[in-house]
Amino acid sequence: MIAKLPYRLFMERAIGYTVFKLRLFGKINLCVAVFITAFYWLLTEVNNAAETQFSYIAEKHIKQLKELATQANTIVNSGDREKLQHWKDQLSQKENTLVAVIHVDIKDTVATQWDSTPYDGGYFGRPIQYPIHLYHSENPLMDIPLATKGYHLLIRLPQRMRPGAFWNELYFISRTFLPIIFAMLVSYVLYRYLLSPIQKLERATRRYAEGDFGTKIYPKVAHRQDEISDLANSFDDMGEKVSEAIAQQRQLIQDISHELRTPLARIQLSLDSHQRDEVITRVEAEVQVMKKLVEGALTLAWLENEKPTLNKDTVDLAPLIESIVEDARFEFPKHSIIYHLNTVDPLKNSSHLALSQSIENIIRNACKYTPSDKQIEVRLRQDNEQLVIEINDQGPGIPESQLDNIFKPFFRLEKSRDRSQGGFGLGLALCKRQIEACGGTLSAQNRMPNGLKMKISLPKCKKRKSLSQTN
Repeated sequence: MIAKLPYRLFMERAIGYTVFKLRLFGKINLCVAVFITAFYWLLTEVNNAAETQFSYIAEKHIKQLKELATQANTIVNSGDREKLQHWKDQLSQKENTLVAVIHVDIKDTVATQWDSTPYDGGYFGRPIQYPIHLYHSENPLMDIPLATKGYHLLIRLPQRMRPGAFWNELYFISRTFLPIIFAMLVSYVLYRYLLSPIQKLERATRRYAEGDFGTKIYPKVAHRQDEISDLANSFDDMGEKVSEAIAQQRQLIQDISHELRTPLARIQLSLDSHQRDEVITRVEAEVQVMKKLVEGALTLAWLENEKPTLNKDTVDLAPLIESIVEDARFEFPKHSIIYHLNTVDPLKNSSHLALSQSIENIIRNACKYTPSDKQIEVRLRQDNEQLVIEINDQGPGIPESQLDNIFKPFFRLEKSRDRSQGGFGLGLALCKRQIEACGGTLSAQNRMPNGLKMKISLPKCKKRKSLSQTN
């Protein structure tokens, strides 16, 4: 794959992928390192450019120095030494600096072949075109050759002509205020980079508070691939769970209201009857129905909202299942119920009440929907890291599309709406949540050619000898 990609394209993808995958700490470090390096080079270049610009004598001062050299050359050509002395003394006093006019006659000791540039006898000071060192306190001696060969005007650069008048101030500013401004710029960039997703999160929070639970943040920041995108993903997950919880609570209230209307209506009809004994019997029956409904709904709401961990008991599953099966045989004498139980070590950190209620409810459901001439089978076995309880019936089964729905509160299939069979639709919902509170899972699967398998998976338990019994 690498060989097929052009080298440049491969490097761009590799570098882009590396930066894309950096976490927030790495991105901040990389950003700060790049900014500091860029600032260092920028400051160095700006400082060098400014220092070079400030080191040259201003054009007007160069013109003045050249005019002084012209004056000196005129006097030299006149041959009046007193006038030259007077001019030099006046200039020295006026500029408060050293001034000299010298004549130099340099002869080669040996013959020399000079290049194309005519040799003018050399310089005895700094030419006016050269830069002036800004960090030396003493002004340099400037050498301006006169038009008359061999004569030079030497003048220590007057203070008023010295370049870099504001260099010290500029140097202080460049070393103090520029870093501060640059640091503020970097802080602003990082602030915007970090604040933008936080602002999106804040706006989404307001929408959540207003009841809009469909707001998603993660798709807007997924490209970041850092802690902020992780936070957005967690926030979206939280929003989905909150939305589901609220929807479940609303549905629960609606279902409870619906289920209570029927017994209340029957009570009202019974009260309209003149047969007192029949009224009392009917009211007592309907009160028991409503009591079971309310108790089941409250238990379900507690399990849904509090999500407790039921881990205070030690449960011996084999005897427990055997006892439940015997009770079911007594209640459904026409059914054939068999069990195959592996005797296992007691299950620690669980709940005897929750497991017994769940297993009993599932076995009772299996008996309700299995014809009397068919068989119900209960198994207890060790499966790798889990202890598995299976309840297999030979009833009509469940449509595949409805297998997950049977664990929802108040869900009943069309064929089971009669309370004599299906109850209120709370049984399996309670079973699933009780088993999950014990650290296990509950699932349903259709059997071939017919029937339903309910599978309970619990934490690992050591296997002992096997016990098999058939009725």
